[in-house]
Amino acid sequence: MKKKLYILIGGLIVLGVIGGVLIHTSTFFSGRVSMTFDRKPAEASATDSLGHPKAKNGKKVLVAYFSWGGNTRKVARHIHDRIGGDIYEIRTVKTYPDDYKACVEDAKMEIETNARPELSGNLPDLKNYDTLFLGYPVWWYAAPRPVMTFIDHYNFDGKEVILFCTSGGSSLSETDREIMEYPAMQGANFGEGLTANIEGDIDPWLARAGF
Repeated sequence: MKKKLYILIGGLIVLGVIGGVLIHTSTFFSGRVSMTFDRKPAEASATDSLGHPKAKNGKKVLVAYFSWGGNTRKVARHIHDRIGGDIYEIRTVKTYPDDYKACVEDAKMEIETNARPELSGNLPDLKNYDTLFLGYPVWWYAAPRPVMTFIDHYNFDGKEVILFCTSGGSSLSETDREIMEYPAMQGANFGEGLTANIEGDIDPWLARAGF
């Protein structure tokens, strides 16, 4: 009996640490929200919208995000639909495994080695924006390494940065310190972040941020 209990607990821990990469079925439920599993890579033409940075409140805004299972992409699109501005998906040259277990191991290796996967496509010019919404799934209690590669390309001095994440068990508070204390982020003004697992939490959070 104890052995079975240990196995069950171990399995739950693994599901929690990989956060946004825990989906096996077409849909999963977290609190009050139903999020779709859209593993198929999205073309830039279908997800990116650049060149119209002015949001509905007059600020120049970029919503940038990395997504593996499609959940962070769904949240990012929701934010963009509500506030306007530009939206950009962070993509890598390498292809992450479709298989859940393989992706777990890949993510673990990258976190342990503090890797910086090469990004693909043209990066947006941060000089065009006042505010950056930056989103990602939680992988092993951290932001995925492609997000850190993205951050490495910029100087965020004077920018407003608002973080959001999706997760199967972790929260934003377990990942945001690394980003907030990162050298490139010196001089950035951080707004209230959100663990965006509950769809009903998103709009009130945006309102508190002035959007």
